[in-house]
Amino acid sequence: MKKETWNKQYYAEKSEVSSNSDITDQDLRNELGDSYERTLRHRIFPRIYQHMFDAYRGGRSRHHHTAIKYIIDQSPTKQRYVLEAGIEFLRAIIMTGMDIKDYTNEGKSAVPHTVDLILREAGLYITSDIDISQYDLDKWLES
Repeated sequence: MKKETWNKQYYAEKSEVSSNSDITDQDLRNELGDSYERTLRHRIFPRIYQHMFDAYRGGRSRHHHTAIKYIIDQSPTKQRYVLEAGIEFLRAIIMTGMDIKDYTNEGKSAVPHTVDLILREAGLYITSDIDISQYDLDKWLES
């Protein structure tokens, strides 16, 4: 997994998707087009992060978003779960024809139910406040 420097979110490259699943480069190209690497980086994985962010209903959303990214950054296991969620999202697109742009009736980004289950199993679908100090998050953001 690679981490975006500007928003600190992880994403998988095509080689990671291919080596960790039965999804081929040709499958990705057929479903996502020739710019599938860009789609992975800028549409699939951000959609997964947005789903995690949408779980929270509290008043400190910026803190919650940063804390989720911090938790993932500190744990290779959590990064692996994000990779698995991305692969499962791609499977849904390839196998069922799901559109990346699908939205729920509430106007939120739609993700397959299996992605939701993976994130919940990982402890990354957090609906309550996260007890990490703002000081620790600020230090991490500066690094």
